[in-house]
Amino acid sequence: MSETLETMLEAMPDSYQKTVGFPTYDLLAAAAIPMEELEAQQSRQEDLIEYEVYTQSQQYVEDTAKSKLGMAYSDEIIFREKD
Repeated sequence: MSETLETMLEAMPDSYQKTVGFPTYDLLAAAAIPMEELEAQQSRQEDLIEYEVYTQSQQYVEDTAKSKLGMAYSDEIIFREKD
């Protein structure tokens, strides 16, 4: 169970379970699915932000030039395998 769900369960009074008519755990389990999706989307958003920062860096330009265009600095030595 996630930390957020545990916090919700601890904060929920015992009387709530009796008035609603179904176990509190079921309510929290139902909320867990969207919360897990939210956490996954937040993680993806952080990854995309990091990638955006990388694509705006000089390192990205150099990596792309080397990998896709085969370019190198004039003082670099390139080793290639024989086929």
